[in-house]
Amino acid sequence: VVHVLASKGVNVVPFKLNYSVESVQSILNITMDVDMLSHFDEWQRARDDKKYEAPDEWPVELRRARLIPAVDYLQ
Repeated sequence: VVHVLASKGVNVVPFKLNYSVESVQSILNITMDVDMLSHFDEWQRARDDKKYEAPDEWPVELRRARLIPAVDYLQ
């Protein structure tokens, strides 16, 4: 990809992202929460999460992810 961009005249400048393991894990967790909620949003809004066999687990995660505006963006 870099060679193709360079052949088209793009000046590719290397850079380093100084992320810690904890910050990468946090980013991945938020990303997974958003993806999960965008999939289960209708299910949760219909209150079908009350029928779930383990109501003390995933519905809490889904409600917390509801605060992330990216869910509405993905839908």
